[in-house]
Amino acid sequence: MKSTRPLLLAVLSLVIILMFFRVELYKTWFRDRVFGPIENISEQLTYMDPHERRMARLQNSYFISYNVAEYLRTNKKDSNALILLPPTDYMKESGVDFMVPEPAVFYLYTGMKSVAANNKGADKTNFAIVPQQGANLQVIELNDQNRPQILAQFRKYIKTN
Repeated sequence: MKSTRPLLLAVLSLVIILMFFRVELYKTWFRDRVFGPIENISEQLTYMDPHERRMARLQNSYFISYNVAEYLRTNKKDSNALILLPPTDYMKESGVDFMVPEPAVFYLYTGMKSVAANNKGADKTNFAIVPQQGANLQVIELNDQNRPQILAQFRKYIKTN
């Protein structure tokens, strides 16, 4: 009886695995996440630069964050900026397709510090990302006069639990 036990467990494991992949959700996941990258390996090999890979994978969230940082470095000559990030709901309502990253993720993307409107330090920010007409974004410089209005506008969209 002991010698058939491993065989029985192997067959049972195989049956469970096959049943797992019969469920549509897992079948789709396996096709898209496991076989998908294997099928486009030649395409992936042409984009070996880490920046290009991030652009392809993270799309708008990375693209906009990266461009904000580049704008501040080149035009404002300010690599030590503290950026006020808008709430994602505010961006959606303004018609901008920008899934705003968390401040830690924004730092990972750009190397620049940022805070959300409800975080400590929001009253010390010196730049903000704001939507403009036509679903465009603008980076504005903050001062003691305009910072309270921007913070109040952003805080309207922050959900509290």
